[in-house]
Amino acid sequence: MFYRQTVEGTASKSTLMRFAVGILSYVINYVACGFLAPVLLLTLVAIVFSYTAIIRPETPFIQNFAPVLQTNPGKTIRLNGDDIMRGIGYVTTALFLLSLIGNETRRFF
Repeated sequence: MFYRQTVEGTASKSTLMRFAVGILSYVINYVACGFLAPVLLLTLVAIVFSYTAIIRPETPFIQNFAPVLQTNPGKTIRLNGDDIMRGIGYVTTALFLLSLIGNETRRFF
């Protein structure tokens, strides 16, 4: 009769490794969305600039972003570096969540 020694912890190590790789893939995906967000925002800025320079200088559609932007009592909008970085963070997080939703729905179809 042979006695087979049980190996403990191999299943938990592979589960831990799968978990670590999954977390790392999410981090890489978030960083990739972080590189994409400024490109999209710069494209939006170029479109708004060309719209205001060529068609008309009024920008009534900016008021749609009023809940996100800080407005002064005179109803003017001032952006500083913190506001821009917060906007990039919002766009990055939105792109990341959309990519997660897209990956999950791709599994069903």
